[in-house]
Amino acid sequence: MNQLIVYVEGESDKLALTTLLKPLVDKKNSEGIAIEFASVGQSGNMSNNKRALLVKYPKKAYWILKNNWESAVVLLPDLYPYNVGVPHANYSQLRGSVLNSFGSLLSVHEEDFKSRFEVFCFKHDLEVLLLAAFEQLQEHLGISITRHGRDKWKNRMTTILPKRSSRVSFEEPRSDME
Repeated sequence: MNQLIVYVEGESDKLALTTLLKPLVDKKNSEGIAIEFASVGQSGNMSNNKRALLVKYPKKAYWILKNNWESAVVLLPDLYPYNVGVPHANYSQLRGSVLNSFGSLLSVHEEDFKSRFEVFCFKHDLEVLLLAAFEQLQEHLGISITRHGRDKWKNRMTTILPKRSSRVSFEEPRSDME
């Protein structure tokens, strides 16, 4: 494999994963494996993005795998809300529905594509996980934020739209958070 494309629902998920996994991405790049995080980001409505990711992107993944035999594709939606895009009330049902959809596109000679396609999911919004693991995030990023700055940051994260929160955190450093 020389390329891994991970599709997520929104731009905030893409930015957060790109930032948090930068050391891994850099290491794999040096080994000749490109890892790319891509956002469906078709609308401000995350349910529409989830629906597009689960319904349209298995076909997109099929064409990527067909045209690059050294690639792999991962779909990484949020688990919630349930029953958006495909019927599901848990991860197994979501994964099974998407894998079945992908499998229906394959000819007999393309069964090996299944080994290069996978579906995972965020059980909780990534932004919520960032808030819950604030100290670990700080340590991982090698930064130190005072208690006063941390409280401002958490306040800011909880008062803006979730899809915008990690974009704000990763794109707009503020001097008042030091």
